[in-house]
Amino acid sequence: MFLPINLNLKGKKCLVVGAGLVAEKKIKSLLMAGAKISVVAEEISPAVKSLFGKRLIRSSKRKFKPGDLKDKFLVIAATDNKKTNNSVAKLCRSKKIIVNAVDSLKGSDFIFPAYFTRGDLVIAISTHGKSPALAAKIKDDLKKYFSAEFTEFVKEVGG
Repeated sequence: MFLPINLNLKGKKCLVVGAGLVAEKKIKSLLMAGAKISVVAEEISPAVKSLFGKRLIRSSKRKFKPGDLKDKFLVIAATDNKKTNNSVAKLCRSKKIIVNAVDSLKGSDFIFPAYFTRGDLVIAISTHGKSPALAAKIKDDLKKYFSAEFTEFVKEVGG
């Protein structure tokens, strides 16, 4: 069972191991949260290269090394290699660093819900990792109901 929380990552050092399509989504979420992101991957997608080019992230094109975990608050293991992700997750746990292994609920301290925002309104949907596709479908349905006008409404009621 995962506890739904909103985590303040502003200025916190985070590491993403991997730089493919799944990693891209995680990196973008971390960027929106204001995290300081380092990426380590043997292959780096064009979108991740673009973020590096804009100096939004730090990137190293190489294999993960245990030293990459130094001073990290949070790590995401998002390679296409289950063994690598598991190894990264185990090492993080031994160092008491919270970790998400994208291909393993058991190997993760947290999971990413499907979510969207309307200004300060954040709506997250989770199936505890059982069906990300269902969570995404529910998110898409809710986005139609919670239109952009909720951005202003939250500002008004928030004082």
